[in-house]
Amino acid sequence: MDETAQPPRGTYLCRIDDKGRLKLPMDLVRFFGAYTEFFSTSLDGKTCRIYPAAERERVERELSQLDSEDAEAVLLYAHHLGGSSEIDGLSRVWISRELRDKLQISEQRVRLRWVKDHIEVYNEKVDESA
Repeated sequence: MDETAQPPRGTYLCRIDDKGRLKLPMDLVRFFGAYTEFFSTSLDGKTCRIYPAAERERVERELSQLDSEDAEAVLLYAHHLGGSSEIDGLSRVWISRELRDKLQISEQRVRLRWVKDHIEVYNEKVDESA
């Protein structure tokens, strides 16, 4: 990520295509700069988190240092639903079928926003209940 750039603000309405690819808005693509590898998962079963690979490694390191069954359960759940992908030439990242099905975001319009160290993706049902 470009550490000098301001993170994007607000939400973006996007769509996940039939192959599970999510096209990222150009604001986010510019913010990520040279980062090309991402990891998508969920920690709560309601929203998808897309981490740049380096951030995912940091979060995993922090969780693994905690001596807690809860932290271990979160890591197991994140790995169970998660998947890695590289951003393609059309600024799309892939989200695993298992994760898309769990969150009911296959071939759907979704909202996304930048939150601290990841992109948060959620379906319109989650948006309406907020």
